[in-house]
Amino acid sequence: MVSLVVAVRHGATMERMAEANARLVSANSWPFLVYGTDNQDVQGHPHLQLRVVNVGVGPARIETFEVFWRGEPVGSAEELLERCCGLRRDSGRAKAAFGVGVIAPTVLRVGDSESFITMSQTDNDVDLWNRLNSARLDVKLRACYCSVFDECWTSTLQSTRAERVTSCPVPKVRYVIPQYALGVAPAAGARP
Repeated sequence: MVSLVVAVRHGATMERMAEANARLVSANSWPFLVYGTDNQDVQGHPHLQLRVVNVGVGPARIETFEVFWRGEPVGSAEELLERCCGLRRDSGRAKAAFGVGVIAPTVLRVGDSESFITMSQTDNDVDLWNRLNSARLDVKLRACYCSVFDECWTSTLQSTRAERVTSCPVPKVRYVIPQYALGVAPAAGARP
């Protein structure tokens, strides 16, 4: 009887240890994304950067990325700059110099960041730069990302909490880079 009790307790102990090890492995591969923004480069020159940073302990497979201005989703950097900052277009192209980057789909390593908008201040863009400098703190984001173990979360990237999800929801409006920015001519009748 004593041997049976010992065997049952040993089995229960081993089961708890296996569960604890699984949680430890999961915790040691946990990605966590946050929104980062700066308004000067390392030399102190005016340079705006709106970016996503992985501050977790594991790589983040970013499945979806959304940008919102005043509660409404925006589909590109140009659309955001039009709405927040008065960007004008000429022949379908923006009349300002700014950089764009891909956030989703991609994988972001631990400690790495990826910018979705960058802009240096130039004599031609001072007003736009100043408006974006003020607006960048009011930009809202949402991303869905997964760990290497396919554990997924959605987050606003501006909170210390992320919501666990079984799969990433399809965004209403995807934030994308216009095809011409990638060197691809837009299809006839397509919105730039």
